[in-house]
Amino acid sequence: MNSLAITSAPRFASKLKTFLPTELLDIVICDLLQTDYRFEVISGFASSCRAFRWIALRCFFMHLRVSLSERWRQIPHLTYMVKSVNLLATAEAITNPPVSLLSFHALHYVQVTFFRYSVIMQHQTIHAIIKSLPTTLAALVFEDLADIELGALAAIGARFPSLTRLELSCVERLDDSCCWSCFEESSSAVWHSPIPDIFSNTSNLTACICAALKPLTELQHLFLGFFLSPEYLLQEHFSHAPEFDEEGGVVLPFGPEWCTCCFENFATQVRADELQVSLSLAQHFKSLTSVGWGSFFSSKSSEIQERKTKIYVSRKNGRIRVRRRPWVIEPSRL
Repeated sequence: MNSLAITSAPRFASKLKTFLPTELLDIVICDLLQTDYRFEVISGFASSCRAFRWIALRCFFMHLRVSLSERWRQIPHLTYMVKSVNLLATAEAITNPPVSLLSFHALHYVQVTFFRYSVIMQHQTIHAIIKSLPTTLAALVFEDLADIELGALAAIGARFPSLTRLELSCVERLDDSCCWSCFEESSSAVWHSPIPDIFSNTSNLTACICAALKPLTELQHLFLGFFLSPEYLLQEHFSHAPEFDEEGGVVLPFGPEWCTCCFENFATQVRADELQVSLSLAQHFKSLTSVGWGSFFSSKSSEIQERKTKIYVSRKNGRIRVRRRPWVIEPSRL
């Protein structure tokens, strides 16, 4: 284990040396940066000595945020300094102009947002982004997508066989922050519910996902941010949700997650489908420990706000079980 010596020299005592593991210093610096990710926060530490400066730079460059392509010129060649890098970038920063990160072998986690990309623009860029990333990625997140196409899933499965975490989501595109018209318009511009228009049923959906992601034998966490509820659910919701209250006041838009009628008509079946599909995926992907979906009918208040649900997988005594809360590991009997 690498360590640094800190020397204390009391007036009437011999020199004392305290050895601190560099891993401990890494934890301290990373903890400081979690609350305020500015180099000024650790500049004093970095100025102390060359060894501390190396630690500070390594911790600081573990997380890169790139929103403009010009930023790449300001990022030094870090592969010799950092063993693991988390990258948060916009699709535009990687594709306009195109940037190749193939030599960036330190990349561990990549998160790309496709904010304001139309379906056509996304289809033109997502495969280029996939090809520009090193094949050794452990975690990949695509968010704010206009749709989640099987071609992209297959490309991800073929290119990144070491992935342990994969998240793709388009539920963020549903916008109920303005008015009912904008809410309905946003729903028509995103591929939010593939059943039954794209896939005839959940069995067909499961088979296609398994085929597309078959090479991901190490996959542990999968999140697909579309709804397993039928595509016409939102249309029915728009048709019966009140735009005005009894006094003639305007009712702010709300989704099916807050609608009693939608809950009574769809929640039971959708929840059952989410569990069944998750179980089928867990049977196919032997390392899978959690599966997430876009959902209007989660049982947790925090997930309801995000229109998401998470399902946990248990593998014990040759049985695979799924449920919506973490599995408690029972202490072994003595």
